[in-house]
Amino acid sequence: QLNALGYVGEGAPAGFDEIEDLHELRPPDPVARIDDMLGYAMAWGKIKSRQFGEAFAQTSALFERNPESMPILRALLSSIRGDDQAERSIPYLERAIELDAEDPNHRVSYGEMLIEVGRVEPGIASLRTALELDACHIPARIVLANLFNAHGRYREQRDLLAEGIAACNDEVNLRNDLAYLLATAPDETVRDGGRALSLARDVVRDAEFERPDFLDTLACAYAEVGNFRRAVKQSDRAIELLASRETPEEMLAPYLAHLELFKQGKPVRAGDAGS
Repeated sequence: QLNALGYVGEGAPAGFDEIEDLHELRPPDPVARIDDMLGYAMAWGKIKSRQFGEAFAQTSALFERNPESMPILRALLSSIRGDDQAERSIPYLERAIELDAEDPNHRVSYGEMLIEVGRVEPGIASLRTALELDACHIPARIVLANLFNAHGRYREQRDLLAEGIAACNDEVNLRNDLAYLLATAPDETVRDGGRALSLARDVVRDAEFERPDFLDTLACAYAEVGNFRRAVKQSDRAIELLASRETPEEMLAPYLAHLELFKQGKPVRAGDAGS
């Protein structure tokens, strides 16, 4: 998720433009700043070659000299790795929010890091702020929905996904997530097999290509309304697609577990083993 947002990953973040970002380091005196410009370019080279320790040392020094530079701060954040990544990232993400309070990406990354260190409610607040800035920031909505799911807050998850669908022109991934929740939620006041099936059918129809996760959701929806024959058929197809892509066993396991439940005439319930 962080990689998608551009703070953590193999290369530069989304929107990274070496020429444009180097220009930001240029004023007021290009000659005086040439070392920083070269250091910034070299730091990204180290990040891309996974020399994260050296990159962090270099970008930290650069940021001390350029505390208003968002490009350097992005590079610094991309260089942070290790078990203490969240704790080390938090103060820099706070600085990113200070520098650009209107960018929802900073709020999402900050929220995720807060949650990682156990500060769940402040993390939720940061994610909600991201959605106030951009209601159609899909990563923010999905991260928050997944958090609600993990904590058994299924009604909040349902409402959050439904709000996103209404605001974001029926975004297909949100529709799929809502269909899966309606088909598998342990809370019977949240489950709605008929609506799940309608959503899941439309998602499979509207997808640009066959996706195993969408087919699995459709299978779960069929199972929830008691049509286990169709559930098995869709599940078999999802597994067939995954097998053709040489999917690792650990990623294939939930699909196989679902198929076994359908063969036994049982629906899937989120939170059960294998689901």
